[in-house]
Amino acid sequence: MTNMDQVLNPEHAVSQREELDAAVVRFAGDSGDGMQLTGGQFTQATALAGNDLSTFPDFPAEIRAPVGTTFGVSSFQINFGARRIMTAGDNFDVLVAMNPAALQVELTRLRKGGLLIVDTGTFNERNFAKAGFSVNPIEDGTVAPYRVVAMDISAMTMEAVKDFDVSKKEALRCKNMWALGFVYWLFGRGRCPIIRRIMYFPLCPFGSCGSSMRRSRRRPGLCTGWAGSNFRLKSSSVLRKRMKANGPWMRFGLCRLQLDARCALRLELASA
Repeated sequence: MTNMDQVLNPEHAVSQREELDAAVVRFAGDSGDGMQLTGGQFTQATALAGNDLSTFPDFPAEIRAPVGTTFGVSSFQINFGARRIMTAGDNFDVLVAMNPAALQVELTRLRKGGLLIVDTGTFNERNFAKAGFSVNPIEDGTVAPYRVVAMDISAMTMEAVKDFDVSKKEALRCKNMWALGFVYWLFGRGRCPIIRRIMYFPLCPFGSCGSSMRRSRRRPGLCTGWAGSNFRLKSSSVLRKRMKANGPWMRFGLCRLQLDARCALRLELASA
């Protein structure tokens, strides 16, 4: 199992970097964890990076199942890469599990040796019982065939937003953005689109933090890709040819993608 210090160690990151033709990533969590928004933002960053892609939003069967149960798991899957992508993928290479229920539902489709990212802040006896685990699956060998990155995403999210005068409940609503940033780092994705969305969005959930966030955007490198990412996707010749043949329509499609994502975000914040 990998801890946070090992993940963020630049020497470790460079030595373990892999070049991929394609990758399948699945975000999974409770139906209130914002997995569809997270997947949509990662999709936008992937499209702007020039990769071909296919997505599969997997909504829960229940309209609003009890929190932490397997019936309420919401997932978003994206298959992207340098080659022509025809489907959303079968087994995935990276699984982001925000709670034990998500791990219970999705683990069987993570390929052997795949990367498993879990939020240990939600791994407690109560959530184990709801998900059908008798013991902690991180410690009993259940996840032994995979590369596990176990982090307390909940605690690190609250630490990250402590200067914005938000309640604990509001802070924990942001943990999907923390997870999104981590996956951005893994694949070397630029952060400009999501930072612009948060900075200038009129229904910002952070309330009076606008001035603080505007000051933060002046920090060097805020809107650039992160150094030391663990995976690098090859450039897509397929998408370059498609852009050359259908340039105006492709640009219109990317603009429409941003517009749809903005409308979805407004709806989610308005209903929160």
